[in-house]
Amino acid sequence: MNTKSNPVSSVLRALCVGVLAVAGFSGCLRAGVFPYGVNLQPSYYNGGNVNFGWSLMNQYSAIKTVRIEIEPTVSISQAKSWISQAAANGKTIICTYHKSSVLGTDSTTELMNAANWWKSNYSSLASAGSFTVNLMNEWGSHSITSNAYASAYNSAISVVRQVYGGPIIIDCPGWGQETHTAAQAVTGANGTKINDTNIILSVHIYPNGWNQALNHTLQTSDLDDLASAGRPCIVGEFGNSPSGACDWSGMVDHAEALGWTVLGWAWNGDGGSMNMVSPSWASNATASSFTTSSYFSTIYNKLSAGGSGGGSATVLDDFENTTDGWAASNVSGGPWSVSEWAAHGSYSLKSNINLSSGGQYYMYKDGTYNFSGKSTLQIRVKTAAWGSWAGSQAKLYVKTGSGWQWFDGGTVTINSSGATTLSLNLSGVSNLSDVREIGVQFQSGSGASGTSAIYADYLTVQ
Repeated sequence: MNTKSNPVSSVLRALCVGVLAVAGFSGCLRAGVFPYGVNLQPSYYNGGNVNFGWSLMNQYSAIKTVRIEIEPTVSISQAKSWISQAAANGKTIICTYHKSSVLGTDSTTELMNAANWWKSNYSSLASAGSFTVNLMNEWGSHSITSNAYASAYNSAISVVRQVYGGPIIIDCPGWGQETHTAAQAVTGANGTKINDTNIILSVHIYPNGWNQALNHTLQTSDLDDLASAGRPCIVGEFGNSPSGACDWSGMVDHAEALGWTVLGWAWNGDGGSMNMVSPSWASNATASSFTTSSYFSTIYNKLSAGGSGGGSATVLDDFENTTDGWAASNVSGGPWSVSEWAAHGSYSLKSNINLSSGGQYYMYKDGTYNFSGKSTLQIRVKTAAWGSWAGSQAKLYVKTGSGWQWFDGGTVTINSSGATTLSLNLSGVSNLSDVREIGVQFQSGSGASGTSAIYADYLTVQ
């Protein structure tokens, strides 16, 4: 990402396990190709001479990997110092060639420039510490064909292979978002394929994510599509800005459920608001101490919820052509399993409602659940575009024990344009071995009127 200037199924898991073994990876796939971690973008501040705040980072055990973005104009000695510092602090390291002025380009010359930069500098950089090569950050546009993408990477990879034999991370085109194009380039679906099998596919997830090849907002099914190509996959970047319809949070959850590594953007170096620590390097690159920012928990909650590189979510309900026993109250119709919208798969749960001022509308399921040892319950929701909501909100709740005691995750603003993930931290919930009801309370604002609909999908626990 460049913000300096403008700033699943068991089958898929089994397939990826086999691919990891062929590629020389060992260990549990659930731990991902790498442990979970964060991105660092130091190149643009004080000539790259920055204080990383390692002592603070090391207090957070879920941050085990750092992905370091290296602008080619930065001196190799400076880049080596970053690598040696990360290695000294026990981090797994990924290094990526990051030329900010050409992100999203289809220029094969630029990709070959990256390959030749690695050819010239890998040995020197590797003397500072072991790392995995991410060949080039966000090469390729939304409109590049899979054949052109594969052909360009075949040429570039062959150059890097002259000096480096380890796995090579390649970003999906379209600023890391064109998963379908990347998958087709691996399989050769359109005639040309990436020949090297020791590669890792990387997707970048933000709210403005868009899959132009399939003409839709980036969604969880796109991750399944990428995984089906049969190569290890990671989320190389994720964050909560800029605004858009993509359910970035739900997608990261799904990637974790697939056993992928996820790397948050960014510990420091973002030119805007997505810095996990304060001060940002843009404010003070050589600060002697740092504190966590208000953005920190947005990223770290994803890393820690996944168990620092694992922690598979269990899907409780996906509503694929079934309501699975869910009911509704204060609705005019439903619930039904519908295919008009889905956060995951092809179906979601829907109820029609008559809006009223300050109204509350429920979809829920009664049963017996044992969530002992679980930490987080999540569901994805939205409203219909019609009707005057006067401010739409929702909360995920459970009722536990013989007294049906209520616990909820707090009120969250939702919308009609895309999924919002509702979460409930189970650490404060009593009687987790005796959960009697799971539900979503939707709320309309003062003065709401007309008719509308509410949707819920992809209920998970981990």
